[in-house]
Amino acid sequence: MKTAPPSPKYIINTFHKSKIRYEYPEDDGSVSVASAASSVVRGSNYLFELMFYNRWDEATERVREKGHYGRKWKRLPQFMNCPEDSQALPIHYALSKADVPLSLIEALIFAYPESIQKRETANRRGCLHIAIKSGVKNEIISYLLKLHPEGARIIDGMGRVPLMYAISNGRSFSLISEIVKVCPEAVCSQDYSGWSPLHVVAGTLPKIPVAELLLSVSESIINMTTKQGSTPLIIAQENDTSKYREDIVQFLSKAQKSFERNPLVKNFREAEKSQKNLLLTFQDATFV
Repeated sequence: MKTAPPSPKYIINTFHKSKIRYEYPEDDGSVSVASAASSVVRGSNYLFELMFYNRWDEATERVREKGHYGRKWKRLPQFMNCPEDSQALPIHYALSKADVPLSLIEALIFAYPESIQKRETANRRGCLHIAIKSGVKNEIISYLLKLHPEGARIIDGMGRVPLMYAISNGRSFSLISEIVKVCPEAVCSQDYSGWSPLHVVAGTLPKIPVAELLLSVSESIINMTTKQGSTPLIIAQENDTSKYREDIVQFLSKAQKSFERNPLVKNFREAEKSQKNLLLTFQDATFV
């Protein structure tokens, strides 16, 4: 009587308990070797496993040997705490790890230059969004800004530019300044809730130097309002959790008064008021 062949599950379990080396096929038909210390995975999945366990040298070497892995999209459940699964590239996953080395990012971009322009699919975040939010080293963010400055202009699924995450995640003033220098128009951006970077400063990181930097680019942001009608000053007044609350409220209040005293602003307000009065007069005259 012939014995039934062992099941795949039995083979895998036996392999994990052994100390042998195992050769498995890659996506391109070549063969790689894994030890029993690693799981039995195939092709580009093994790269994600190396990154998961922070085995950076091995991951970098693997990308250099098999550059096409940098082009492989993978489904990542709850990527960066998103309730939806995301389709992401290796560079997206690498940048979600705070201690990722620059050498791996360089290797991934060399292998697939267009990857720096791609976004993961769940929150629609680009490389800069992910890198800033996950807390990678400043040198990596500077590298991304240099290679792809347009990335600072990209909005994610919530309408937010990378500058907003740099502020809300408490990144250094030097890094925030670098982002503003590369993309000054981001200072005037608003997300889908109407929050601007200055609103974010007032609500999460109420430090005067950052507010001064943003206002030096555009004074008009002091009067921007959210969908709920809140200016940055109102947000700061409602922020009871920060020890900087009184300082930022005083600073924003002064900035708002200074902006309102600007002759151009005063003339605009007067013209706006005159136009409104003229419209009301016209409506009264034509009422029947």
